[in-house]
Amino acid sequence: MTSHRLLATLVMLLSTIPLCLASESLSLDQAWARATRPSGSVGAAYLTITNSTDQDRAVVTGSASAAGRIELHTHIMEDDVMRMVEIPEIPLPAGEQVVLKPGDLHIMLYELESALRVGETFDLHLELDDGSVLEATVVIGSATARDFAEAKEHAHDSEQQGETAEDDAADCCGTGS
Repeated sequence: MTSHRLLATLVMLLSTIPLCLASESLSLDQAWARATRPSGSVGAAYLTITNSTDQDRAVVTGSASAAGRIELHTHIMEDDVMRMVEIPEIPLPAGEQVVLKPGDLHIMLYELESALRVGETFDLHLELDDGSVLEATVVIGSATARDFAEAKEHAHDSEQQGETAEDDAADCCGTGS
């Protein structure tokens, strides 16, 4: 009986190890994009990246199933004009969250295979400076979505109503409405 209790205790303790290790990781959450015009060849993706590790990391490249290529972008103020610029990496400081959002850091999607349609999804893979890859499923919301909650709500509504993106075209990376 004592050996069974010892074994049960050992199994219980060992089963908590993956939970502890999982909290020391990087993760993608709340990934979303805006619907694009049917003829559009570019879009943008937004998400939250959490770095729960004790080491700084950076996103350096990636790919998306909906696009031929991606670029890492941000917006800067230059001569009183807001401009979008490509950047070589997105820093992920240890123990912090980085939010990619319209008018700020974002993932540009180039050479779209087809229009991004409300309610659809696509896969996003981001490669870090250490060679590891983070993956997320991106939900496509309306062109007027301002954040993940709105994108998800619009995607759900379009599934209910059978909407498409044709009448809901996007300013892919601006601040929106």
